[in-house]
Formats: sequence, structure tokens, C-alpha cells
Amino acid sequence: MNKVLKIVGIVFKAILVALVALLLVYDVSAIVQKYVYKRDLPVFFGYTFAVVSSYSMSPTIQKNDLIIIDTDAEYGEGDVVTYYESSSGDYITHRIIAVNDGETVTYTTKGDNSDSADLNAVTDGMIVGKVVAWIGGVGAFISFIQQPIGMVLALAIIALAWILCHLVYKLLLPDKKDEE
Repeated sequence: MNKVLKIVGIVFKAILVALVALLLVYDVSAIVQKYVYKRDLPVFFGYTFAVVSSYSMSPTIQKNDLIIIDTDAEYGEGDVVTYYESSSGDYITHRIIAVNDGETVTYTTKGDNSDSADLNAVTDGMIVGKVVAWIGGVGAFISFIQQPIGMVLALAIIALAWILCHLVYKLLLPDKKDEE
């Protein structure tokens, strides 16, 4: 029993260390990409992530869903893409409803929750990538931990879990010295 508890404690602590390391690597990378490379949406291995802030893609994608965007994907009619609208400074996630061939290819987009197409055509240069997956409701949590108070709270919870694991380990497995 003691060996099992010891192994569980080691595995739990390793997971906590991995979470902290992952959070730190993500944050440092996001900061570097934002301030050095001027990317609002940091790219990791060809993918970026965003939190949906409106209901324009309902019922397919909801507000506060976390979307995963493939920045290297090709896209066409029917695909959901995220693009940067420079006039508003917003990232918009809408479906391509038409590909307009011409001197330069443009796309007509529309939110699934809208009856009409977007007014402005979208060019390749505006598109961040194709939405390949989404996770419902996770975006609110992600948005929270990206704020300073959320990051501090996440690290505090991890530290508290570490301390509790250590205390439980000490209570359940007394030192060998005490037994002699």
C-alpha cells in the first residue's frame, strides 16, 4: 500500500510540474509572438486557438467555445475560417459561402446565425486559417486564465494541490526514522 501511495504521489506531482511548465512555455511563447512578431493569435506547430466572442456562428459554434485553427490548411466553400477584419480590428469566424475567382481570389463569408452574407469580401491575406475543431464552453475558462489574476489563481491552485499532496503523503506514510 505504501509503495502505491508513493507512486501515486510522484505521478501527481509530475503532472503538476508538467502543467506549470506547459503554462509557462505557452505564456512566454505567446508574449514573444505578440510583441516580437506582432501576432495577436500565437501559432504553435501550425495551429492557433481563439475564443469565440459572439453568437454569429450559432448553432454550429457558440459564444465562449474554444476554436482550433489550422493556419496551414487550404479552404474552400463550406469551410469555417477565422480572418482579421482590419477596419474593426476584430478576428471574425464565419463560413465561406462562395469562392470568387478573379484577378485575386476572394471569399464571401457569412455567419451561420445570419440571413445575409458579410458585406466585405475576404482575401487570402486576411485569413488566419481554417477552423478544424472546437471545444464547447472552454473559452471562458481560457480567457480567464490568460488574465493576470487568472494566471495567479491557476498557479496558486497548482501550488495548493502540490502542498496537499505532500501533506497527505506525510500523514499516510510516516518517516522510517519514527518507526525505529
